[in-house]
Amino acid sequence: MSTTVFTLLLLLLVGSRANGKPLLFLPEHMLPPPGITFTWAYDLVMGAMRLPSKYTVQAILASDLTTIIGYRNLFESEYGITYKVAFTNGTYYQANIDLNTRECVNIRFLTANCAGWSNVEMERYDNKCQTHPVSFEIITHETLTAYSSTTDPKRPIIVMAQSPLDTPADHDREKPNHMIFWLDASIGNPKEYTHLKKAFGSNTDPRCETWTMLNDEDYHNILVEDDAVTVSFEGVQFLLQAFDNEKDCLKAFEANQDKHIFFITSGKLGEHTVPKVIEQYRNIFTDLINNKPYSSIYVYCHNIEFQLEWTMDYLDYIQVFNFDADLLQRMTRDIAEYFIERCKRLRQANDIEGALQRLYWAKRLWRQYDKMDQNISTDEPRPVKESQKMKEINKLIEEIESELPKSGSDEDAANSDDDCVQSSEPTG
Repeated sequence: MSTTVFTLLLLLLVGSRANGKPLLFLPEHMLPPPGITFTWAYDLVMGAMRLPSKYTVQAILASDLTTIIGYRNLFESEYGITYKVAFTNGTYYQANIDLNTRECVNIRFLTANCAGWSNVEMERYDNKCQTHPVSFEIITHETLTAYSSTTDPKRPIIVMAQSPLDTPADHDREKPNHMIFWLDASIGNPKEYTHLKKAFGSNTDPRCETWTMLNDEDYHNILVEDDAVTVSFEGVQFLLQAFDNEKDCLKAFEANQDKHIFFITSGKLGEHTVPKVIEQYRNIFTDLINNKPYSSIYVYCHNIEFQLEWTMDYLDYIQVFNFDADLLQRMTRDIAEYFIERCKRLRQANDIEGALQRLYWAKRLWRQYDKMDQNISTDEPRPVKESQKMKEINKLIEEIESELPKSGSDEDAANSDDDCVQSSEPTG
């Protein structure tokens, strides 16, 4: 694991404090002393799914190398490795580990509210916990169970976690009708699009909170898929389809003319493909109400000057970038603004729930845009300063939530970023 990231996690003592007891990975009498590592079998049960794995716990020491201030935990399964840090003051952090670099990615700061470990049977202890990532309106409930050894009560022999797998507040029940097309022969190259790739995640079960950053094998698999796959883009579910040739790309445009598409392309392939796309599928990149073009074709190249000649004819539709971080920032903002506009139109059509759904998506994306605009990296714990645009989004959410029907307003108000809201509105 990266020493820099690990040191960073140890310094993060400013997180939110839990309302109940802090989340400790074992009953207090079973936690390992300084210098000792406990490793044992772990059984994670989510609904009908069982995920056997390995569980490791170590103590975290203060600068005096004696006082225990928390515990670190590695959870290793066939789906990857999750790293957790829980401090005795209630601060709790979680991250995924990149299997190639062994560094922490997708660091999340959570509040944990636990009932505390209680003795249920002779060697069995239970603890009911809620965990709530600060960045998202997701509350996960689970029951932790630890069994101690009959010969050594201070040593665990197995730990289990059971979750009912209820749909979390952050789950989008409505299948996304917005898509990202990505055309580039270099998508599978790990040295290309390093910033942009971090924005995409996948999930083995969309009802589960954890989304893992796509790796190079994932992008290869997407390239050979005939259909789009559901991914997370900066926290919002999208359909993603990738191509390394013009023929497959045009075929996908033909099949998805009812979708709203954000199109990323390399300069080399885009020079030949973009004119055909605009000529044949201009309707996808045109607002059908006011007839204005969407600038939602993003051309990535290493030298913008080489693209000037052909791009000049399509300036209403395309934007050109020579840094993928700049492309990511701009596309994140554009998608958020698109959802805000869709929200306003749905509100006018009296589809309040559909309007809120789009606005919640816009809020997530604008928060990521603000992070990039304030130069806050994914792994950095520095708080995001609320921008004027975010204030406007939050105000609009309050206004529209107040318009919800009485029958559903109580539950909806409890989920200020509730993406469970369904809409009959057909376009994304």
